[in-house]
Amino acid sequence: MSQDITQVATPTQQVVYESTSYDSFDRLTYNRNYTPERVAKVRASIKKVGQKEPGIVTTEGKIISGQARFKACEELNIPYKFIVENPGDDKDTLETMLEIHAVQSTFTLTECLDTYCSLGYSDYLWFKEIKVKYSLAPQTLLMIIANGWDANKTNEEEFRNGRLEVNTTKRNQVENFCELMTKIDDARPFQTKNRTGATKQVFIKPMLDFVNSTHFNEERFMEQVNSNRLRLEVNTELQWEEIRYLYNRGKKPASRVKLPYTIKQLRGDSTLKKFV
Repeated sequence: MSQDITQVATPTQQVVYESTSYDSFDRLTYNRNYTPERVAKVRASIKKVGQKEPGIVTTEGKIISGQARFKACEELNIPYKFIVENPGDDKDTLETMLEIHAVQSTFTLTECLDTYCSLGYSDYLWFKEIKVKYSLAPQTLLMIIANGWDANKTNEEEFRNGRLEVNTTKRNQVENFCELMTKIDDARPFQTKNRTGATKQVFIKPMLDFVNSTHFNEERFMEQVNSNRLRLEVNTELQWEEIRYLYNRGKKPASRVKLPYTIKQLRGDSTLKKFV
C-alpha cells in the first residue's frame, strides 16, 4: 500500500488509518461490487455526517468491506478511513469477508452465490446454472434441494458459509422436479395474468410433498393440468386443496385420493400419520 497513509486518533484501541491515495486500493474479485445507487446513498450520508464506520482492507489494499464507502470518499475527494486486516490466503480472506457481511446482514443470497461462483465452487456453479435455467429465487431453489421449508434457515446458513453440497442423486432429483414445474408452466393452467405460477413457493411446497408421496402420478397430473385451470392460492393449505381438487376432478368418489397430509400436519402437528 502507499506510504501516503495517516493514522487517525480514535477513542478505542482500534487503529484506524486514512488516505487519499485512491489508486492504492483495489476490490476483491470475489467480493460483491458496489452499485451507483448504493454509492449515491452512502455519499449523501458521508457528506452530511462524515464516514462513521471505517472500511476493512487487507495489507495489499484489497477492500474486504466498505467498497461503497471508498467510492463515495473518492467522489467527494476526502480521505478514506479504514482498518487493516491480514487474513492470509484467499480462503481466510473470504471467511473474514463473509463473517463481516453476515454480522452486518448486507450480503444477499445472490451475492453470496456470485462470490462462491467466482471462486469456482462446483456446487455453487451448479446451483447458479439451475437458478438461471428455471428462473428460480435462491430461497426457492434451496427449498427444493431440502424438500421443504427451511424454517430455522439452517440450509441458508450453510449456503452463506460456503458449505453447500449437492450430490449427483440429489442434483438429478432437483432437476427432474424443476423440469416438471416447467412442463406445468408450459401448459399455462394458472388463473394468473400470464397463466403461469409453478415457480412460486406457495405452489412448490405442496408439490414437493405430493411428488414424493405414493399418490402422485405424473401422467394423471399433467392430463389434468392440460385440461383444467388451477388457482394460485395465498397459502400452502389452500394450495393443497386446489391441487387435490384438480387431481381428483372427473374421478369417481371411490377412486379419489386424499391429501398426502392432513391439514393439522401442514400446521406442524407431527404426531399425526401420513395418509397411505
